[in-house]
Amino acid sequence: MLSQRVELAKENRLRQRLYDFALRVQDSLDGLDFEQRQRLLRLVVEEVRVKGWEVEIRLRIPLDEDPGPGPAEPESPQGSPPRNGVKE
Repeated sequence: MLSQRVELAKENRLRQRLYDFALRVQDSLDGLDFEQRQRLLRLVVEEVRVKGWEVEIRLRIPLDEDPGPGPAEPESPQGSPPRNGVKE
């Protein structure tokens, strides 16, 4: 029981860190021109594979250990389009 609470707290901290980072990035993107946005994406994205309608995006940013099963689709910040059909 205690180990489950510790693991849940760890997962919640990771989700919160990612969410906070995404908000900071989202707030600063409007000030970037095309070349700056392209440079940013190249820093973050390792590889993109497209097969028909399926898109697989591999990121360069290593995340903490696999958090295990979580919500099927994380809540998008307000105003963000859903990420249907995109695997990360």
